[in-house]
Order: sequence, then C-alpha cells, then structure tokens
Amino acid sequence: MRLAVFVCFLFISSLLAQFTVAGTLYKWVDENGKMHATTEAYKVPEKFREALEPIYSVVDEATSVTTTDKETSKSVRKKEPKKNLTYDWKYNSNGYKYALKESQETGTPIFFYFYTDWCPYCKKFDGEVLTSSYVNSCLSKLIKVRINPEKGKDERAIADKFRVRSYPYIFIKENGQTRPSRITSHFSQKTIVQGCKDALN
Repeated sequence: MRLAVFVCFLFISSLLAQFTVAGTLYKWVDENGKMHATTEAYKVPEKFREALEPIYSVVDEATSVTTTDKETSKSVRKKEPKKNLTYDWKYNSNGYKYALKESQETGTPIFFYFYTDWCPYCKKFDGEVLTSSYVNSCLSKLIKVRINPEKGKDERAIADKFRVRSYPYIFIKENGQTRPSRITSHFSQKTIVQGCKDALN
C-alpha cells in the first residue's frame, strides 16, 4: 500500500514539474480505478468530467522590480496562482442549473457552448481557441457551461429551448436578459474575447 502511494506521489510530482506554463492540472480516475492527470480537460471522456479535480494551477505574470542601485534595475518573471481558468466549466443539464442560479445571485453573464463529440469544428475550437491564455483571461470573468445535446433528454431540451441547430453553437446570456447574444461570426480568439467584453460592459 505504501509503495502504491509513493508511486502515485512520484507520478504527480513529475507532472507538476512539466507543466510550468499557464494552465490547470487535473486528475481523474477511470472505471478501472487508474488515476490520470491532464491539462486538457476537454479530452477527458465526458462521463468522467464532472469528477475532475484541479491539483495545480499557475499563470505567468511579468512583475517589474526596481532598486535604488542603478546597475541592478531589472524585470523578473513570477509564478502566481490563478483561479477560474477556461477549463473550470460546468457541464450539461446539472451545470446549466447551477450556472443560472449563480448568475442570478452574482449578476455574472453566462458563456454557453453547445457541442458534440463528433463535431470537427468543436474539436478545432477546443484546441485552437479555448487553449489561448488571451481567451482564458476574458472567460475567467464569466460563468462557463458546456452542453452536449446528445448526452440525454434534458440536454436536448435545453438545446431546443435555445434553438440550437448547428455546432459549435455559442452565446452569452447576461443576467435578466431575455434574448442571449449569439456569437455567429468566425469562432476565433478575437471574436470570443470581444463577445466577453461586450457582455461585461
């Protein structure tokens, strides 16, 4: 038993040493009891996503340091914890309910992302847009929900409510807003960030 714990400790430690760029390291356990770790939560099988546990999170920030010594003035890089990264998503119908409640209590806009596992454009959006630290910084100010309409009847009902007919289908709903603002143009980092800024202004 002690040996198994020690091996797990070494495994996690080695991963922590590798992930020194901005991001969150998550752990999850599969149906065979095997533990996994990843910074790409969207690649975790959907049935295990709600059990994801963040175990490490860092972000790079530039901090200027000045001294009275003219010859030693310089800039350094500092690692600081970061909260609410892009992968801190709520999922499917349960996540939808929690997101609405949180938005009502805090007034925070909700970022809805409808997708399917087979959608190639969703995979591209996950890999090229949602991995951007630029996008992360804006999405961290919103409540984020990922909904797969093929997950079950509750998810399908939510998609029908918002008339989702294509994927990815993305919109932002502000608290008290009857008609959410859909992002319909090219799903680039620029359009997502602009959509977030518009919702927050």
